[in-house]
Formats: sequence, C-alpha cells, structure tokens
Amino acid sequence: MNDNGKIIVELDEDEVYAEENRNTVRMLSFSLGREHYCVDIKDTKEVISMNAVTYVPGAPAFVKGVINLRGEILAVINMGHFFGLEETERQKEAMVIITDVHGFPAGVIIDRVTGTN
Repeated sequence: MNDNGKIIVELDEDEVYAEENRNTVRMLSFSLGREHYCVDIKDTKEVISMNAVTYVPGAPAFVKGVINLRGEILAVINMGHFFGLEETERQKEAMVIITDVHGFPAGVIIDRVTGTN
C-alpha cells in the first residue's frame, strides 16, 4: 500500500502468459463481512481507499453511487447488498476494487484486501 492508501496491482505480462500455460490463475483475495472472496487479478485494475461517493438518485439499491477516478466516472457497487449484509461503520475502512470485466469498469466495495495469490 502506498502513501495515498492505494494498493497497486502490477503484473509482468510474460509472467501472466507463462502462468496461463500452466493452467494457474492469480487471484486477489479480499474480505466482505466475515467471508473471504477472490477475483482474478487480470480483472483488477487497482484497489483504492473509499473516497467520497456521489449518491445517484433513482439508482438501484446495490449501487452506492459514483466516483471520479482520474476523470473517469465509475459506478460503485455494494456487493454486500447481494449477500444480505447491512451497511455498518465498516464504510470508514472500506476499500474499492476497480475492475474492468467485459469492458465495463466499475468499483466494488470490500472490507479489506487479504492477499494476492
């Protein structure tokens, strides 16, 4: 984690292709509530601390709002909504995984990053 509260995900392209040939997948693991989850690291751009999220009137309940990330407006999704987790004080320490799955960049709220494998 750098001084700005960011976790930078860096991959050596040769390393990724070599791992693909060995049928391995690198994952970013994180916690949400009391559970632990993983996302393919290739679908992860970066992890940032929870900044000011702008509320969007009329948005679905699972959309926390939007953020401006270096000029790009991204939806911030509260994954806890899908698991029946109530919003708590954790939002103060929450982080956002910036993903780009199928060409749709978005932020996903998590409690904390637990590692990369």
